[in-house]
Amino acid sequence: MNNGRDEHTASVLPNGKVLVAGGNDHVNSLASAELYDPSTGIWTFTGGPQLAWQRFRSNNHEFPSHAVLVDGSVDGSSQIKQMYIGVVDLQQGSCHGPYGDIVPGYVQRHGVGIEDKCTATIYYAYNGKAIKANDGDCDLAILTNPAGLKLVWLLDKEGHVPNNAVEFRFIDDEGWDVIYVGRTIDSKIIGRVQPSYKHKCLYFPNFEKNMEERTNEYEVLCFTQE
Repeated sequence: MNNGRDEHTASVLPNGKVLVAGGNDHVNSLASAELYDPSTGIWTFTGGPQLAWQRFRSNNHEFPSHAVLVDGSVDGSSQIKQMYIGVVDLQQGSCHGPYGDIVPGYVQRHGVGIEDKCTATIYYAYNGKAIKANDGDCDLAILTNPAGLKLVWLLDKEGHVPNNAVEFRFIDDEGWDVIYVGRTIDSKIIGRVQPSYKHKCLYFPNFEKNMEERTNEYEVLCFTQE
């Protein structure tokens, strides 16, 4: 395959091709998927240009050199600033949640006096709460852009997202699921877009009220090849 990986999923499709997705390359989490055609022996990437979600743990990893910076805020009263995007696996450590749940949030980087060495905190919303977790307490992956793709925020609503939206695919207890990185229109608070029929909204944290809130209109992080 194009990206060697472990701990991935593999499914045989009705047409005989094999879909391999997720996993890791012993260093980074992989958000990409590939199709294998047994008749030709060829592996091909699915979807368009590839961004990558790179695993980060401060005790043994340097902060990703191609980490994506976007404009956002902590709450409606905060000044807009640049912040990193991450996803947290809620199974792990103090971020425990239902099997396979993955939630995006904004990441704050903290320097510790050694070049490129740092700790990080992720802020996100889940299960009705606004939550803050340190990288040592959860399984954290940072969105990176090694190909230098142009990223833009596009308006959408009611669970819909543009075709070129940045996504994270994973398997939960009900099968395949996908989430998208979004933010509120006015205050630019980072959250997750849930497109499924159960949600159809953006969930985001309100740390002033210590709760998770939702909105049906939002902006979605997308890539463009311009």
